[in-house]
Amino acid sequence: MPAIQPARLKREVARLVGSLPDSRAFVRALENVLERYADRTYRPGQSGDPAPLLPAYNVPKPVLRQIRHTLTAHLQQDPQLALQLADRLWEKPILETRRLAIHLLGMIPASDPAPILHRLQSWANPKEDAQLMDELFHTGLARLRQENRDTLLEQIEDWMDTPEPATQIQAIRALLPFVQNPNTDDLPGVFGLLSSRLAHFPAEALPYLLELIHALAKHSPHETAHFIRQALVVSEKPEISWLARNTLRLLPETSRERLRAALRSSTRSE
Repeated sequence: MPAIQPARLKREVARLVGSLPDSRAFVRALENVLERYADRTYRPGQSGDPAPLLPAYNVPKPVLRQIRHTLTAHLQQDPQLALQLADRLWEKPILETRRLAIHLLGMIPASDPAPILHRLQSWANPKEDAQLMDELFHTGLARLRQENRDTLLEQIEDWMDTPEPATQIQAIRALLPFVQNPNTDDLPGVFGLLSSRLAHFPAEALPYLLELIHALAKHSPHETAHFIRQALVVSEKPEISWLARNTLRLLPETSRERLRAALRSSTRSE
């Protein structure tokens, strides 16, 4: 891997985007750049993160940032070309090309959600790399979540109501970015989607549900505590009690005591 020289990298990326609007030529040129900066000494999983399922060039982050920045500047005013390029990039089963496809999807205006939803339904696959799917839900849906959230929540609701546990888990993971936004006003929609379904999720979904409920508790602890207490009243399933016990530590003292009381009452009724 050659040392990164910022001026040279900018020239290389400028030549790269010069191959637009021929998306196939762009992808070929991109792979040449990625090949040039590939880190052949990197071993998947050595940083502590899970090893990706897809092959990767493992290029340094500054290289990818420069490519994303330059592409964004060129494609902001041409969403059709950005979509066409995103499709070509996603066709390549390589981590970097698919991450770049997700970045392009996230900059598409969502006034017409159909093109974004079409790619979401095609790309979102429970068998795909977990980190890549989380990036799709966070980054790839950024504008759809901001500009057309009801449409996205409807898609998530459809996933929740399927019988496949893996797709239900996908729905839970797609809800997480709604909650992690510190300025969100989407919590009523999230609680609404969960309220009638919490007791019906499969056991495999519990770790993902707990992550989502923890995010809700950090954002709105009193409302989350009330939500869990109501779930305990509606359902006696031990999974709900497990979620409640594992959320206690995140709650203020008053809410914690009320939830403990609800847990004791639920235990006595079993």
